[in-house]
This record gives sequence, structure tokens and C-alpha cells, in this order.
Amino acid sequence: MRRVLAHNAAILVPAWLAVWALAALAGVRFDTFDLGFWHFVDPPLLESAPLQSLFYLHSQPPLFNAVIAVALAVFGDAHWLPFYVCFAFMALGIALAAAAVVEEMTGRRAAGLVAGLFLLLSPSTIAYGHVLFHALPTAFLVMTSVWAARRAIARPSVARLAVVVALITAETLLWSAFHPAWMALCLVFLGWALPGARRRVAAVSALPVALVAALIIKNGVLFGVWGLSSWTGMNLARITVQQLPRGEREARVASGELSPVSRIRPFAGPSWYRAIPDPAPTGIPLLDRPLKQSRETNLHHIKYVEISRLYLRDALHVMRTRPGPYLRAVLKGFWVLYLRPATDYHVVDKPVRALGAYAAIYDAVVYGAPPGRPSRFDMAPERGWSFWRSAATSGVLLRLWFLAVLVGGTAWAVRLAWAGRLRTPDGMTAAFLMGSILYVTLVCSLSELGENQRFRFAVEPAAVTVAVVGVAAAVGRIRRRRSSPRTG
Repeated sequence: MRRVLAHNAAILVPAWLAVWALAALAGVRFDTFDLGFWHFVDPPLLESAPLQSLFYLHSQPPLFNAVIAVALAVFGDAHWLPFYVCFAFMALGIALAAAAVVEEMTGRRAAGLVAGLFLLLSPSTIAYGHVLFHALPTAFLVMTSVWAARRAIARPSVARLAVVVALITAETLLWSAFHPAWMALCLVFLGWALPGARRRVAAVSALPVALVAALIIKNGVLFGVWGLSSWTGMNLARITVQQLPRGEREARVASGELSPVSRIRPFAGPSWYRAIPDPAPTGIPLLDRPLKQSRETNLHHIKYVEISRLYLRDALHVMRTRPGPYLRAVLKGFWVLYLRPATDYHVVDKPVRALGAYAAIYDAVVYGAPPGRPSRFDMAPERGWSFWRSAATSGVLLRLWFLAVLVGGTAWAVRLAWAGRLRTPDGMTAAFLMGSILYVTLVCSLSELGENQRFRFAVEPAAVTVAVVGVAAAVGRIRRRRSSPRTG
């Protein structure tokens, strides 16, 4: 594997340097959003009370804000620089990992380089590599965990196992979509796949499991939230409660069937939820201040714990009693948003605009997404949508190849399992690749409506890897048939 990485690096590193240099010449700049993004803890709190703020953070896992706190403490106003460098190297790491996995699985260096260059040249990689957002780090963790798992199954040393477990744990601590159950499933599978190394797997997993368990217990004791994010209810409300016709939703609130919060769009400012009594001050600035210093809403306010709990109750009730709107929203979110270019997302508007014609041409050629397409879509239930028009206007080729990956990749993994090969490097690779892709696709489709395309970006490198492996295998079969002697 080291040899494979080294000779691929000879091509991919110069390509990466050229891509990042050309992006800079095109005017692409690293955007930190002045640390005012909704996920971020208020920067003054991360500077003055980082440990307190991270301890009382209930809205999401703490890893990303913890890294921001370290960057502020060490680099001050130049905190953007280490993020710019790290994000650039993570983009390179994604390409190198994908290239190595493809070459190892196909035996073809050219196939590996195709996968690596495809990812390096993608406007999505460039754009998400220039914004302080967890999408690119998540994609990096997913792709490198596949590469690390392949190495571990080949030679399960303590060091290799520790790397795999660290990457899986980091996924859970970075993004709440990677639920602790996902982490547990991966660790159990790792132990099953390596019967001779189960004690080593248990040993390297003990501390990460204890850390995640401690965070869950902390949130449960302090906030009554037995998980890593208190925003689950607000997220789920967007795909359930908010999909009811306005009149029906209002009638259900008036009858007491739904709580008053269902009149309000999720993630509104605390003052909108006047029907919910303001909690007593806690003395913790993160929990008490309704606004950040930038005047943005502080979504980590203690009031959101109860607000999200009410949204969750209402969302589950709507799913039970009115599954129709929910199921239509699931289909809409998957087909209209999930299967569209990840550059159609407001967080990356600036770098995508700077890339200009390049991004438009790439998306048209690779994804079949025509230039000038709307990058926003109204998710209100009153707004209709067309199944075929959505495909034609936002990525017909993307839908074809991603659906092929879902179907063909799943069949590939099942075939390896049926043949008893899951405990081989190829079996482990297939399981981690398709497990990640199917998990994110399922979780996103069932619980999200609004940001689905950036969810898919987390597994786009994994999907490209599966696609290139599949194409290489098909080309190999065709060549073998043509070269085989004809009989008769």
C-alpha cells in the first residue's frame, strides 16, 4: 500500500498543487464566514471560556468547535491559515486514498489515477475545500477510514487498528449524522472480521467508546438529551410537520394535537417561540445568550432543548398519523436534492461563483446538470415538482451513475458476503464503502429536507471509488472475452 501511495503521489501531488494554485488565481478564497456560521460556538466564548462552552454544547458533537477553539488560541486572527492548509491536505488525502483503494482492488494504476484526478478536479472538492464547514473533513474521514480498514484487514497490528478506530470515532464526534450506533456497528464488524485480533480491536476501542459514552451521559444528565445532538427534533420537523398543508397544520395546533412550535419554521430565533416559557438563567453564557456577538441567532441556547423536544414529539406523531406527506417529502428530498451537484448549496456560493465557467462545464459534462439551473428549490408542500424535469435540470448523469453505484455496489458487497469473502481486504473494502454510502443515503433521505446535496458530498469520494472499480471490472471482462480464443 505504501508503494501504491508513493507512485500515485508522483502524479496526484503536482495535480493537486496546480488545482489549488489555479483556484487561487481564479479568485477562490478560504471563507471562514467570520466564524458566524450557525454550527459554531460564538468565537468570544471559544476564546474566553473554551472548556466551559464545549462542555455545555448540546446541539452537536464537539469536535469541530474544539478544533476552532485551538486554532483561535494558537493563531488568533490568522486562524484561517491552518484551516486552509489542513483542508487543502485533506482534499489531497481523499484523492490519494481513493486512488490507492482503486488500484489495489483492480490492479490497474490508471484506474486509481482516474479516481484520484476525478476527485481533485471536481468543483465540489475545490469549493468545500475553501469553506470552514465540516463537509470536506467528513468526506476525508469516510474515504480514509475505507483505506485504513483495508490495511488493517491485511495486517491487523495495533497501530493500524487504532487508526481505523480513530477515524470512525472522529466521524461520530464531527457530524451528528454519524450516530453512535454507526460507530458501534463499525467496531463490531471490525471485531467480527478479525477473529484473531478481537482483543486488540477491543483494546484500541475502549477509550473512544468511553469518550462517546461520556458525552452521551453528560448530555442526558444535563439536558435530558441521550445523544450527541439536541437538534434532532428540529431537523426531523422539516421533513414531517412542515410538510403538512398550512391549514391542516394550524388546525392540528389549535386542537392541541400538535404543539405551538409547529406553527414556526424550525431553527427560528428564540423570540419566535413565545409560547415556550423562557428557562431560568443558567449562568453559562453559551446557554443564556439569545444572540452571538455577530447578532446571529445562538442556536446553542438552552431554550432549544425544549423546542427541539416538542418538534420531535410532533414529528413522530405526524409520521404515525399522516405518513403520506412525510413519504412524499422523503422522495422529494432524495430525488430533487440528494441527487443534484453538491455545489448547489448556499455555503459554497462564493467559491463556485469564482470558479465560474469551469464549474458550469464540469457539472454539465460529468453530472448532466445544465448551466444556469436554479441552485435553490422551494421545499414547501404547496410547491409542486416534476420527477423528470428535476432529473433533466439538475443532473441526469449524476442520477444515473449514483443509482448504478447504489444498486451495483450493493450487489457487489452482497456477492462477496455470499462467497464468504467479507473477511478479505476486498470484502472489508466493499463493506466499508457501501456501508458508508447506504447509511448516509438512508439517514439523509429519512431525516433531512433542505441540505441533502451536501450530505451526499460526504460519500461522493466513496461513490466515485465504487464507480471506477465497477467500470474497471467491466472493461477487464470485455477485454478477456475479446482475447479469448473462439471455438466452433
